[in-house]
Amino acid sequence: MATRSGSGWPKGQQQPTPHLSGGSTSHLTLDRTISLYPLTNYTFGTKEALYEKDASVQERFKRMRQEFADNGMRRTAEGVLIVHEHGLPHVLLLQLGTTFFKLPGGELKNGEDQTEGLKRLLTEMLGRQDQAPTDWTIEDTIGNWWRPNFEPPQYPYIPAHITKPKEHKRLFLVQLPEK
Repeated sequence: MATRSGSGWPKGQQQPTPHLSGGSTSHLTLDRTISLYPLTNYTFGTKEALYEKDASVQERFKRMRQEFADNGMRRTAEGVLIVHEHGLPHVLLLQLGTTFFKLPGGELKNGEDQTEGLKRLLTEMLGRQDQAPTDWTIEDTIGNWWRPNFEPPQYPYIPAHITKPKEHKRLFLVQLPEK
C-alpha cells in the first residue's frame, strides 16, 4: 500500500490502492485519490427546517402512484459527502425532525441530467444564500438502488420479475472543497 502525501486522506494513515484487472490481455488500474478534509474545515449554519411532503408513508406512496402514472419511473440522486474526524471517515447526513437522517439530494425533474440535478439539490439544501453558488464536484456513481413496487423496500438490483421499477436512486460521491 502506498502512503499519500499532502492533504486529503488523514495524515499518517495509509490508504488502500485498488487495482481492477479485466481479462487476460488487458489490465485496468484504478488509482485515484479522493481528498478528505477535517470536519473542522467547514461551518454549519441552520436553515428552515426540512419536512417531508407527505404526512404518512401511505400518502407518500399514493403520491408516488400518481406521479408514476403521469411521469413514469421516479429518478432520485443523492450525494455522499465524506469528511474526517479523529482520523476516521464520516458521512455527512441531514437531519429531518428528531429521529430521521438522510443523504442530501432528492427527486430529479423530468429530463434533468443526474449530475446537474444533484448540483441543484445540493445548492438548495446546503448552499449559503450570502455567497456565490458552490461549484460541486460530482465524482463517480457509488451505488444504485431500485424500488420495484410502491412499498418501502429498495434493492441494489432490479428483481428478475420486475419490468417497470417505480424508482431509481443513484448515489454519487461528492468531492467537497477544502473549506
